[in-house]
Amino acid sequence: MSAGPRISVIIPTHNRVESLLRTISAFERQRFELQDMELIVVADGCTDTTTSTLERRTTPLDWKLVVLDGLGAGAARNAGAEAATGSLLLFMDDDIEPAPQLVEAHVRAHAESPGRVVMGPYPPSLRGRSAFFRMQARSWWQSHFYEMSKPGHRFTYIDLVSGNLSIGPEVFRKVGGFDGSIPGAGGEDYEFGVRIIEAGIEIHFEPGAAALHHEHETMTLDGSFRRARQEGRTNVAIGRKHPRLRRGLFWDMLESEEAPRPQLRYLVFRRPALGRILAAMARASLPVLELLKMRHRWRKAFGALFGYWRCRGVADELGSEAALSAYLERSPAASPSTGEDELVLDLAEGLDVAERLLDASRPRSVYLRYGEHDVGRIEPAAVAEPLKGAHLRPILAERFPWELLRVLALREAALVEPRSTHGPVI
Repeated sequence: MSAGPRISVIIPTHNRVESLLRTISAFERQRFELQDMELIVVADGCTDTTTSTLERRTTPLDWKLVVLDGLGAGAARNAGAEAATGSLLLFMDDDIEPAPQLVEAHVRAHAESPGRVVMGPYPPSLRGRSAFFRMQARSWWQSHFYEMSKPGHRFTYIDLVSGNLSIGPEVFRKVGGFDGSIPGAGGEDYEFGVRIIEAGIEIHFEPGAAALHHEHETMTLDGSFRRARQEGRTNVAIGRKHPRLRRGLFWDMLESEEAPRPQLRYLVFRRPALGRILAAMARASLPVLELLKMRHRWRKAFGALFGYWRCRGVADELGSEAALSAYLERSPAASPSTGEDELVLDLAEGLDVAERLLDASRPRSVYLRYGEHDVGRIEPAAVAEPLKGAHLRPILAERFPWELLRVLALREAALVEPRSTHGPVI
């Protein structure tokens, strides 16, 4: 028997007893030694049978039950971490079913590089009927995890999701845990990500730590719009704590082809009655568009509604357009890089050399050249991990392919000796 648990699994839950039991059962089937795990369930404001069911249930796991009075997801995770005794904290949502190797993969990822934050994928389960909304939700999650799985992905604060996340207790305490004052569920992830990146902590995506997200049981179409409204309120709370994120966090997230931000702002703040009428009409059109198999138009209507409800959440918090304008004006502009913090890379010296220079300096921004030719500039990003060598090739391939082709063509043209019109010189 081990002297104590090596990993503490923390599951916050709210009135999802059947889903929670499935998640617990999956942890009982882990390949990892069960005596090296402890399970901490945080029942936050549960009014169903969660507490009584757990008290009657037997499990081979060492487990604890923490009961809270509806304090929210962030506070629930913090309470679970406070009760934990393991050398690693693994946060898992109650509607996520871990694969048998999940715990083992998390532990291995930390053994390879202690002190990092590790996230595993939890794409939506394919159960449930394939309605347009399910397809939309699955597409978002799959795209999110696919981007993080790419070699050389540069993590930002909005990459961090806590449904399947592990972290050492010392690192967790160092950054102050989750912000329990962030309303609702979801936004506390982003705010936590801000502090993780600012503290210089490595974020690692571990494909082997896989799970299934049974989102079809916990999210509906109208529930997604309620969540969008809550996200708008959450964004205000994050912006109050991190003012430099206000503009990007709000309007970049609200911007879409379906509902550009000036129209959203107009409907929500200046013509709220008209906005409510148009939103109701758009909502009523969704089942008709799905019945007619008009998926493109359905996606446009859904995107417009999602942006509208996010903006409504902002209005809930700020109250008026004047308050919004003042709020955004107090968002400090991103400070431009100076010669002291911008690295100039000459790609003509070789990509290996450029990657080593990036690893040595970890700059906020980079100016790219190829000999005497300009290629472009990697601008500073809002709360993203500093640039490193592994980021260079993906950035060049995705953002500067035509610029590189242009300078390479110019270089080759310069190397070709002009042909004489008078014949060879003897």
